[in-house]
Amino acid sequence: MEFFRFLRKEHDDYGPKTILVTASAGLVNSALAMILIYAAQHAAPHKFNFKYLLMFVVAVAAFWASKSYALNKNTIMIEQVLEKVRMRIADKIRKTDLKSFEDIGKARFFSTLNTDTQTLSQFTPILTNSVSSAVMMFFALVYVAFISFPAFIIVIVVTTAALIHFYSAQKKLNQKLAETSELQEEYYAALDEL
Repeated sequence: MEFFRFLRKEHDDYGPKTILVTASAGLVNSALAMILIYAAQHAAPHKFNFKYLLMFVVAVAAFWASKSYALNKNTIMIEQVLEKVRMRIADKIRKTDLKSFEDIGKARFFSTLNTDTQTLSQFTPILTNSVSSAVMMFFALVYVAFISFPAFIIVIVVTTAALIHFYSAQKKLNQKLAETSELQEEYYAALDEL
């Protein structure tokens, strides 16, 4: 949630429209799954149904268009935000006392700036895909609940267990990334001493 607040604060275009466009890819993906299920239920041997094929092609085109638009729009927006942040940092460095800057250490500063902005930049497709996947997951859960409530409960339990496992693995990964960042700082410091 902090990342969304950061985007809202830093970029004028971020808002409901951006989230809606990103979520529309998930909605269209859900529609695509429903079309496939419905077509499979009404399939007959040696009978070609052009209506379902047309619906499928339109849904795939809509999914591709919405996903491409969301990825492009979000990537541009994130890069603009990161550029503003970099400029603010460069401006603050320009105005600061060089002695203070040297006390921090160039190696640590460049390592942190490079790693953090690169991480945020690489986060864009993950964020976009996560939002559209969450929308698709919601509609899939509604569909499963409509078909079978016991199956819905099983899906919720399994999904919860998977999320718990994911977040525990994520915590371990974050610790490893922090260690890697420290090693990178040491590397830049060693280069600085050359």
